[in-house]
Amino acid sequence: PPPWRRHVQRRGRRGRPWPSRKTPTAADFFVAARDLKAGTLVLACDPYAVAVHGSMRGKVCEGCLTPGVADLPCAYCGVPRYCSAPCAQAGWELHRYECQMRERVKEAGRRLGPSMDMDDTTTASLILQALYRLHFDVPLHGDYPPWAGKVGSLQVLCHNTADYNRMEWFPRKTKKLYKTVAGHVGCDFHLREEEVVRLLGQIEANSFGIWDKDDRNYGLGLYPVASLFNHSCAPNLCGVQRGRTNEFYTLREVRAGEPVNICYTDVA
Repeated sequence: PPPWRRHVQRRGRRGRPWPSRKTPTAADFFVAARDLKAGTLVLACDPYAVAVHGSMRGKVCEGCLTPGVADLPCAYCGVPRYCSAPCAQAGWELHRYECQMRERVKEAGRRLGPSMDMDDTTTASLILQALYRLHFDVPLHGDYPPWAGKVGSLQVLCHNTADYNRMEWFPRKTKKLYKTVAGHVGCDFHLREEEVVRLLGQIEANSFGIWDKDDRNYGLGLYPVASLFNHSCAPNLCGVQRGRTNEFYTLREVRAGEPVNICYTDVA
């Protein structure tokens, strides 16, 4: 069994967790299932969705996420670039849906949406991957617990949209992304604006930056199970990026029942 277990807070009326008030959608977190020694591998998981910044395309493999020369483009749409044929073949399981959509857009002579900055483009790619995985039941791979199912792990993530909607940038960004995404997935499934709002909130609240050893950010990834680690300024876990896989190790001894936490910011 895994060295952690899922802790579900009691929910009050209207489905709100108790006793949380500021973030009513944040309900679940992890606690140690048994005593853990320092250096114990607690979790290793691959991303639910991952997107490389456009400026880094060709400099990092979009399959294994290894920095270096990635000069093998998708044979059909030419957008994602890989370091080898095995990486391209592995990425095809999910990319084929986005690839077919890109081909339809190309044939129709339309762009993939209005002009967007790097952050919006990366977010749009994450939303597309998440939507296709959800709607077409593309299976997850890696160290996912039984309750996550094939696609259900994304549903447990908080989205904090009530808080984000009070910020001027969030509704504006939502409308731009909805216009971009909805116009190109309509042939595959009906997309409601609420789906984009929720996914954008989940990405803003839960995405992990993908970094190389020189501390350069080259993309964003959604790791739903790892997102259930709460924040602490004195964390007992640290994350290590190994290609696509995010690994989390204990920094000290952790007692059974103790929450296992990571730090959401850099720790000096």
